[in-house]
Amino acid sequence: MIKKIHKINFKSFNNYMANIEFKEINLIYGLNGKGKSSFAQFLQNFTSDKNIFECSQKNYKIFNYDELYKRNTLYINDDNNQNAFSSFYAGDDIVKTIKKRDEILEKIDKANSIKQNKENEKRTNEYEKDKLKENIARDTREILNKINSSKYKTPQSYTKAHIKDDDFYNANTLNNDEFKNCEKYSIDNIPSEIDAFVFDRLQQLPNGIAAFQEMLKESPENQAIERFKQDSELESFAKAAINLRKKYPQDYNEKCPLCEQNILQTKLWEKLEKHFNQEYQKFIERLNKAKKFFEDIRKEINEFENWLNKNLVATKIMLEKKINIDNLRQDYLEFIKAVNNDLKELLQKLQQKLNAPNSKDIEFIEKIDFSKNLERILSDELKNIINSHNKQLADYQKIIDENIAKIKRHFIAKEKYKFLDIQKKITTNGRHIKRIENCIKYYNEKLGEINEKLKEIDKSFEQLNNDLREWFFEDIRFEKITDSHYKIQRQNFNEEWFDCKSGLSEGEKTIISVIYFINSYLANLNNLQEYPLLIIDDPITSLDSQNKDKIVNYIVQKVQSNQMGQLFILSHDKTTLINFNKKLKVQKGQKQILEISKRKLSSEFKVLEKIKLENDLREIYNKLNSYINDENAGTAQNIKELPRQLLEGLFAIVFEDNSNFTECYGKILTKMEMEMQYNADDIQKLNHNKNMEEKDDEVLNKCKFIVKIFEKFIHANQA
Repeated sequence: MIKKIHKINFKSFNNYMANIEFKEINLIYGLNGKGKSSFAQFLQNFTSDKNIFECSQKNYKIFNYDELYKRNTLYINDDNNQNAFSSFYAGDDIVKTIKKRDEILEKIDKANSIKQNKENEKRTNEYEKDKLKENIARDTREILNKINSSKYKTPQSYTKAHIKDDDFYNANTLNNDEFKNCEKYSIDNIPSEIDAFVFDRLQQLPNGIAAFQEMLKESPENQAIERFKQDSELESFAKAAINLRKKYPQDYNEKCPLCEQNILQTKLWEKLEKHFNQEYQKFIERLNKAKKFFEDIRKEINEFENWLNKNLVATKIMLEKKINIDNLRQDYLEFIKAVNNDLKELLQKLQQKLNAPNSKDIEFIEKIDFSKNLERILSDELKNIINSHNKQLADYQKIIDENIAKIKRHFIAKEKYKFLDIQKKITTNGRHIKRIENCIKYYNEKLGEINEKLKEIDKSFEQLNNDLREWFFEDIRFEKITDSHYKIQRQNFNEEWFDCKSGLSEGEKTIISVIYFINSYLANLNNLQEYPLLIIDDPITSLDSQNKDKIVNYIVQKVQSNQMGQLFILSHDKTTLINFNKKLKVQKGQKQILEISKRKLSSEFKVLEKIKLENDLREIYNKLNSYINDENAGTAQNIKELPRQLLEGLFAIVFEDNSNFTECYGKILTKMEMEMQYNADDIQKLNHNKNMEEKDDEVLNKCKFIVKIFEKFIHANQA
């Protein structure tokens, strides 16, 4: 909101140091020529200059109604293309908008045509590039097939998809010697990678042999008795019981061989038997586990033998330092044979123990000694050979891979400049297409804005017609012709609509332009980001008293229910401003009345407590008296307006709500205790037939009656 204006140097305001504080609603009175319009134009040129304006917001949107707005908004168009009759069109720039829309549509069509041509050119370029890559891939594949026939034997092994655009920028050709050197290495001539053999159990063989030696010294019986050694009495008892049971099995089937007690009661023998059986079973399980352990080692040795025969072959090993691989393999096979023989004898001994677990005469074969053979088998000798082989193989594979990459780059580089030429065309066309798409997107956005604006204009004119019917005219409407043109139509006595070829009266133009302005203002509030300043300069031009009241009520109702900004209303008509002051409701202290006057040819402001009508009414009263008392005076053109003006001023002073002339007229007669000689319609009809020059008795008598009402009001208030 504009809180204060420090200085005005514009038109009739000559470096006026105003320092005026403004409110939310500002009613400004001034006679014609005093500077009202100059101040309204000054507000239109609002700037954020802090030396001039003191404001509460940064950004403002100004909505200004004045005579110039009225002329620019509604005017006659004599274009022959508009069906040869006068048409009206509304909007600040509707013609430019329609012209702009047509220009945009033409630009979009042209842009789409150019875009299609560029896309066709680009597709042709892309096809040329694909064919170039296909030829490169075919020629390259023929050479790569000689180097690695298994990988590069099908067309799918190396295609145009493998050739990236970036490859052309870094590719270099090979000379003849370099090319031949790359071509001579072939992956078909080299052996395969070998996985080193990994032993899982052989390392555990020495510990397994030591454990087996201990088992040969044990028996299940010894194991069971050993458990009783901690209790000598129980040990002797158990041994005696076992011996008696063996000697006299029938006699001691149901009795204890020592105490002759019934075994069913004591169950001693069953417990002893169960104990010995468990020890026997555990010992057998240990022997079987040992057997499986040695058999697994033997199996692992056999697998190692197969691995040797498969991999440790001179034709399959690639070494930097030559050694006799076949002799080495033979040495290891001898080691394996010796270990297998020793394992065979060891397993035979183990089987003997399984057959006779309690036997104590099975001795370990002293000649079995795995250590020497195991040490050689488990050494890193073969592992190092395999690692060396794999490293040599990897180095060779790396050379081949590098050669393949060089050959690929060689064939790419041969077509480098042809590719660059095609790619340049693709890039250029792509940029053109992108720019055109951005233009089309921009044009479509603008077109969308214009179409939305045109839709809003249609809605605005619907609302405009609604307001015309509701507030002012039922026999005038706007009818759409084209996107830009609306013709004014009237309704005749047969309720038929016809075109107003003769135009509108100035009063009708004022009403329509005010309605359009207010609707435009309200429509803008919906999406408005700035703070609105609403400036209305003399919205009652060429209106009779009745329509002045309607315009005031219309503006108040529309603005008051939607107000969200600062309001300036300027007028030369005090009654109109009084009505605005009565009807515009705001918080206390947010409304004020100012007067613009002139001193020494420079306009200046003055704050008023209220608008006083007494002097104006006295002046009207004097004019009417002069007319009544002058026998030679004719009926001047403006005399017929004076009775109504005098009454309206009186109503404005007496009544809070003076919007209904007829009601106020009846109330004032009642208040003055006067008989109604003429009704309200008789008084309002006085301003009809304004061109009558001669004095009329009816007009004279009505004027006398109105003067009598005013004089009685003055006497009553003086008393």
